[in-house]
Amino acid sequence: MPCVGYNISMIATAPTTALTSASINWAPYVTYAVQSVIDGTPIDVDWCKGYNEGADRITELNKDVIAPGTEEKVKEVEDALKAGELHVFDTSTWTVDGEVLTSYEKNGNEYISDGYFHESEFGSAPAFDIKIDGINSIEN
Repeated sequence: MPCVGYNISMIATAPTTALTSASINWAPYVTYAVQSVIDGTPIDVDWCKGYNEGADRITELNKDVIAPGTEEKVKEVEDALKAGELHVFDTSTWTVDGEVLTSYEKNGNEYISDGYFHESEFGSAPAFDIKIDGINSIEN
């Protein structure tokens, strides 16, 4: 069964099933924090950066198990994310109570504008806590 790991490449551990891993790159934050100390400026409590700044990424693709065309599609998606042409939380692709969600205020911030939910722009992720139609969850 194909799998996607978290934070480190799992290809050496699962060479026939690991596709890639979602990964947090702390280097942009460490650079920011050290520069803040040098400059004598406060370090933001909710520092939020993403794919475009290199704070989020995926590890290498396992070329032995990915489908043909995967590498090209991943590059296309990464480029679109960085260019602001693709948004992970595009609100036109799902509904809540049968309706497309056009507004969502949380902690005094409007999270939906320009057709997407603005995750990680007003505070540390995760902020997305919307119950999308058709997705079931296990409640404690």
